[in-house]
Amino acid sequence: MKQTLNVIAGAPSAFIGRSTRSAKLITLLLLVLGVTFVAHAQQTTATIVGNVTDASGAVVVGAKVTATNKATNTVRATVTDSSGQYSLPSLPTGTYSLSVEMAGFQGQRTDSLILEASQTARQDFKIAAGTVTETITVETGAAAAQLQTESGVVGEVIDAKKIVDLPLNGRNFVQLAQLIPGVNPGTSGSITVRRARGSVGSSDASFGSTAIQVNGQRDTQNRYSIDGIEVMDYDAMTYSFSPSIDAISQFRVDTSNSSPDAGAAAGANVNMIVKSGTNAYHGTLWEFNRNDAFTQSYDALAHIDKTPPRLNRNQFGANIGGPVFIPHLYNGKDKTFFFFNWETGYGLNGAIQQLAFVPTAAVRTGNVAGLNAVDPLTGKAFPGDQIPASRLSKQTQILLSYTPAPNATASTYNFATTPINTLSYQHDYIARVDHNIGQHDTISAHYINNDTYVNGGAFWGNDQDNNDALTHH
Repeated sequence: MKQTLNVIAGAPSAFIGRSTRSAKLITLLLLVLGVTFVAHAQQTTATIVGNVTDASGAVVVGAKVTATNKATNTVRATVTDSSGQYSLPSLPTGTYSLSVEMAGFQGQRTDSLILEASQTARQDFKIAAGTVTETITVETGAAAAQLQTESGVVGEVIDAKKIVDLPLNGRNFVQLAQLIPGVNPGTSGSITVRRARGSVGSSDASFGSTAIQVNGQRDTQNRYSIDGIEVMDYDAMTYSFSPSIDAISQFRVDTSNSSPDAGAAAGANVNMIVKSGTNAYHGTLWEFNRNDAFTQSYDALAHIDKTPPRLNRNQFGANIGGPVFIPHLYNGKDKTFFFFNWETGYGLNGAIQQLAFVPTAAVRTGNVAGLNAVDPLTGKAFPGDQIPASRLSKQTQILLSYTPAPNATASTYNFATTPINTLSYQHDYIARVDHNIGQHDTISAHYINNDTYVNGGAFWGNDQDNNDALTHH
């Protein structure tokens, strides 16, 4: 079976033209990437809110609050309103420094404020009288960073360090989601764990490691997104492919009380964020291999070594990111950034022998001796235990022509499959561009091309169970 999934989408943004040069550059990038803007999407950015007061507790109106991304030096700024409140919405995830300035008051700054996807962080300031050149640094403690007071959403963020450092059998992001409270592996035998949407087309019908079920909901009740844009296989009610984990900066799993921009899932809302470039160029090369040559199986009851099925799973790739730089034309430092990730995987899997029962040659011709078959028209046994040829179903005879004859007599089953090696593959390409328009606006776009082919192997020898899923996002 060949199944093609095509999704073309882009990230929303609040675009306001500030300069002809910037507008031309952005238009060119969007044409190259083939991005289609959508009006509504799940929130992928973060927001900082707070209030500014003086030493007496009176509100400070007109104070300038500035957030600076420490990786890209991009700056977002605003001023407090008549009630001393401020809000800095749509901030890309990352680590920020946050400062406040007001004439006649000492400046104040907090460093290492970590923002996560869909987070609303609160940072209040109490500033004292003094000169603007005096700045007090306020340390943001771990407890304060983890305290969420602006939203009732229950969930957890898995960051890039956990994604890359924790061992994963097959490099599938969903295995990390299973570590979150309330989250369990998918249901054994469910369509979500049989559809082979894991990395390199892996599936796990027995143990459900390629899917999740949350708080008792079915594993078909989840919703998956990349940068806020849905990435679903609605035939199997699961994610359409497993992206390279080296391309994911973080992903958020909301297990309860999802915000209105998410919704549409009784289980979990899973939102993956693609990595962005920074002011420094960074690149990575990797290769992971799992091979039965390094595995030994032992039958503890029979006290003998067993030969494991053939397995050779090879996953390799590279990524690079940094500022956009075109010699003599454009220097994107502090302004425009790119990230590109490529991963290819091949999985050679050997099947184990399976047993079945097929009709014997005598039964195929209507001989039902020893089967106690009764003629439904007379209620009596067929004469001589032989069904007349005229009574045999023509449709059944056609189906039996594709069913192999018995080939085994060593057990209660009379047919044994011939184990064969099957080769599956996955080619995954992910690109992202971010552009800082000014102190109020940022635009981002990504393009993903993924091809996952699963060779299911044959059971009878003349059948196929292949699946080719192509995703554009």
